[in-house]
Amino acid sequence: MRIVSANLNQRLGNAVARSRFELWLRTKAPDLLLAQEPFKPNQRDRPDIAGYRLVSTSPLVSCWVAQKHACPKILEHSERWHELRYNGLSVHNVYLSPYSGA
Repeated sequence: MRIVSANLNQRLGNAVARSRFELWLRTKAPDLLLAQEPFKPNQRDRPDIAGYRLVSTSPLVSCWVAQKHACPKILEHSERWHELRYNGLSVHNVYLSPYSGA
């Protein structure tokens, strides 16, 4: 399973930035996409990513799975920590603030 993890700096809501990201994503073809800060906290609409299905989301972390795969089991421990379980694999998407030493 190929996994990509990226900090999107709240740019998915911008159509140009999302288009560039989707182009880059097609070259990597991950099965699972994990993101920190995918969109602005006040953005209600969750932007689509071509070829992927959104499986968990918060303003701090979001996870997408390639459409060719079944949806993994999702455990949303908190707004900052989502866990995905798929075929014996456990993946943790965690937001770590750059402003906190805790």
